[in-house]
Amino acid sequence: MGKGQAEEYQGKSLDEIDLHLEEELLGNNNDDNPAEISDIDDHYAHLLQKKRRCLVPWTEEQNKLVKEFFKHHKEDKKLPKRNECETLISQQTAALHNKSCLKIKVFVQNIYTNKQKA
Repeated sequence: MGKGQAEEYQGKSLDEIDLHLEEELLGNNNDDNPAEISDIDDHYAHLLQKKRRCLVPWTEEQNKLVKEFFKHHKEDKKLPKRNECETLISQQTAALHNKSCLKIKVFVQNIYTNKQKA
């Protein structure tokens, strides 16, 4: 059909049509460049490697600032919203320069689930 030869098969049953698909598939493999295949394999192998987490410990100052800012969240056992985390980071940029909103949320959650001493 893709080659514009559909008229050739008009009126024939499927049993009467011989397409030689295996020959076409095998013929296309000869065009593959082994260097390109190797590059693709290397790329996917790199993606499959596990990422290593770089854990940055919380300082006493960071600990104190976050606990104070989110003390009501601890009492109500609710997660801080993203904008609340961003507000804290903007107010305390120097102290929280290496903490993201997600890290702060997890820290607060760990406080009220007793995974960390309050």
